[in-house]
Amino acid sequence: MDKFLWLLYLTPALPLATEVLRYGGVPPTLVDAAAGITGAVVAGLLSHLAFVSLRTARALTVYDPLTGLFNRQRFDIEYPAEVLRAERQGLSLTLATVDIDHFRSINEQFGHDEGDRVLLRLSQALRRLVRAEVDRCYRIGWDQFCILMPGAKDAEAAAIIERIWHAAHGEEVGLDRLGGGLSIGVVNLRQGEAPPALLRRAEQIMFEVKQQRKAHPQPATPPQDGSH
Repeated sequence: MDKFLWLLYLTPALPLATEVLRYGGVPPTLVDAAAGITGAVVAGLLSHLAFVSLRTARALTVYDPLTGLFNRQRFDIEYPAEVLRAERQGLSLTLATVDIDHFRSINEQFGHDEGDRVLLRLSQALRRLVRAEVDRCYRIGWDQFCILMPGAKDAEAAAIIERIWHAAHGEEVGLDRLGGGLSIGVVNLRQGEAPPALLRRAEQIMFEVKQQRKAHPQPATPPQDGSH
């Protein structure tokens, strides 16, 4: 549809064209000319606003408004397609699910504004630390994120996750000082594995880690094996 949007920019010419057709040439008075020009300017502004509104509405359908990451709707479209592409081309695909520990407590103790800032800081860290133009980050739930890493080697994916962990628990995101943390599940696509099964494996690892930390609280340590 974008290829037709240029038609909107022809709208400003319509009032002037109407005046020209009406008089068979240039309008005979400055008043008529001014009216035509004013109409053209107004029409142009309205056309531009309509164009911007359309583009904004489209962006809101694929981006999370708070963090600027891709949203769940975009994930549900791109994730199965990425799994299919990896299967067809024989490529590796790493999926990481990320969940903020004790996020509800952070909101209750420090306020929802601070909770929003935590989400924003973590999202900025994710974008900065993954491979630019290759990996994709999504916010798929209240405090849950997914990262797709196509073609990443095991050591490469593990290094990315470790950097994210350090950023989250350090000053960049500040989860340690707020009493929070990250639970992350990292899995590689198996041959013939369906997208829902791959996502379930990642989430299962993530939830198991979260439960272990609740049952046996201990100082946070960085991941050792790519799944933590």
